[in-house]
Amino acid sequence: MRTKTLFIYTLIAISGLVGCEAKPTKKNSETVDLASPGKGNDAMAKIIAAPVPDTNEPDLANGRRQFTKCKVCHTLKKGESHKVGPNLYHILGRKAASMEGFRYSKALADSGLMWNEGTLDQWVKNPHQFVPGSRMSFLGIRDDKARKDVLAYVLKETTMEKAEKN
Repeated sequence: MRTKTLFIYTLIAISGLVGCEAKPTKKNSETVDLASPGKGNDAMAKIIAAPVPDTNEPDLANGRRQFTKCKVCHTLKKGESHKVGPNLYHILGRKAASMEGFRYSKALADSGLMWNEGTLDQWVKNPHQFVPGSRMSFLGIRDDKARKDVLAYVLKETTMEKAEKN
């Protein structure tokens, strides 16, 4: 009986999320309206009203944590010096291996890449597979969510608008 009730409440909750109207049900000769909070259905109303998290949105806090792997070699702000790797300021839309004052590998310099979200994603996923012969020592971030988060963080921190406000 308990499993059947849980199943029914789950169906009602799902139907509420997809735009179906919840119908009042009878329980112990008392009307329970699942569409509005009240006696007997506060928990169900909270489930129906709870926002569904958007798993497609990047988590910038996680991106910042993920960037700790990168900051050993890279800087983000305008005018900061290169480290083992180049400064990443305003990387989006830039030709690969084009930052003044940094010595790039021949493989990256000859790649003809333009840094956009797709090329950056593939680069961060596995730099050696994406551009064989690259000198980047980092093995990459294989986890899609972690990679998406770190790229969102880097792009947010390195855009001209953000940097010019600082």
